[in-house]
This record gives sequence, C-alpha cells and structure tokens, in this order.
Amino acid sequence: MTSKLKHILAIISTFLLIGESQAYQQCVEEASRTYGINPLIVYAIIKTESGFNPYAINKNKNGTYDIGLMQINSSWLPFLSRYGYTVNHLFDPCVNAKVGTWILARCINKFGYNWKAIDCYNKGEKNATGKGAYVWKVYMHMLKLAYGNQIQPNYSYQSQPKIVKASYKVKNKSRNLIVEKKEDGRLKHIQITYDDNNDNNE
Repeated sequence: MTSKLKHILAIISTFLLIGESQAYQQCVEEASRTYGINPLIVYAIIKTESGFNPYAINKNKNGTYDIGLMQINSSWLPFLSRYGYTVNHLFDPCVNAKVGTWILARCINKFGYNWKAIDCYNKGEKNATGKGAYVWKVYMHMLKLAYGNQIQPNYSYQSQPKIVKASYKVKNKSRNLIVEKKEDGRLKHIQITYDDNNDNNE
C-alpha cells in the first residue's frame, strides 16, 4: 500500500469517526449528567484514551487490555459481567461511555474533583499521583476542546498542570483561565478573562 493511499484512508477514517462521535455525543452527555461530571472532562479523557475511536483496543504489559472509546481495562470484566456486560458490549460507544464515566465517578468520589482523580482513571486507585504525562495530556485536550485547536500555551511543560491560574495566547489576545476550588477540592468557579494590554505586543 502506497503512502498516498494510506494517507487518504486515514483522512476517510477520521471523517467517519467524527461523524460517529456526533452520534454518541448524547450518550456521553447523558452519562456525565448521571454522575455529575463536566462532559468536557469526559471528552478530554476519550480524546486521550482512544482519539474518539470506539473500536480501539490496546494490550498492556501486565497482560490486560483496554477496550473501546474510553479504553475500559479488561480487569473490570468480571465485575461488569454481573450486570450482563461482555467485551462486545464495550465496543458500543454508549455502553463504553457509561461504564467509563462510572469508573471516573468512582475516582472522583475517592480523591475529589482534582487531577488525582483523572490519574486514577488511567492508573487505578493505588497508583494515582495526579502528576505526569497522562494528566498533562488530558489537561491539554480539555483546553483544546474548550477553545479550539488555535491555543498556543505560553508556558513550559510541568509535571502537573497548575489549575490556579494559567495564561494562553488565543489569536491576538492573552486569555487567562482562573479556577477556584472549594475546600473539598471540587471546582467552585471558572473565570476566563482577556488581557488587552498584551494585544499590541503580539
């Protein structure tokens, strides 16, 4: 297969996945409402885990494998089988979104509404630190999904995203994202402001 043909097939696959992602958007938002989670976080995890591919499957070094849209680990299958779910069900994007959001909700209940809960989704409760590449990827995907792919972060890589205040260049303006947290770690307030002083300097 030539590289040109591979490129064309990749473009076609991307368009098919985009069309399909719109079809299961309602499922993701419904699952998010059920568990009281901002759907933007769920979408960012989906983007990080499978790139919105409901048929993705990946084998892990420990012998387990990850399935579908939110890459549900096969270690959950014995538990899920009690409720009639099999591997095949996890290739249904709506079922996968529901199960994945439920797993994320468990992590949030354990650690609070913070980066450790996001890390828990990927590594499990015992290994979650709230730091590292996975958390950073989810964070960046959240920003891109929220503001579009024009974002150019004007800061260097950190081991953990700072969620108190961060500045981003969007088009010709500097946009500030300010996040306030409640005492229990849950998000209280999100504010976006523009720094017009930087407009003439760019």
